[in-house]
Amino acid sequence: MTNIQTNLNPDELKELEEICKREKISKRKALRIAILDWIRRKKGFDPNDSFFTFKAGFADVQFGSGKVDALLYKNRDDNK
Repeated sequence: MTNIQTNLNPDELKELEEICKREKISKRKALRIAILDWIRRKKGFDPNDSFFTFKAGFADVQFGSGKVDALLYKNRDDNK
């Protein structure tokens, strides 16, 4: 694991400590949660992902849930 350091002004640190105390978590854990949440929000999703662009009603029940990826992504390499 890698350690990351940052600087907070006294007011920011005080607010962080107050929230951590209220939530009963360490500052380290709070910062880890904040970083991971920020990464997830910024990473977003691919709007061209087949999951978001398939036509309603195309799914065939005979394939079952085990074939979802194959159905959704079968043409992914063809679109490059």
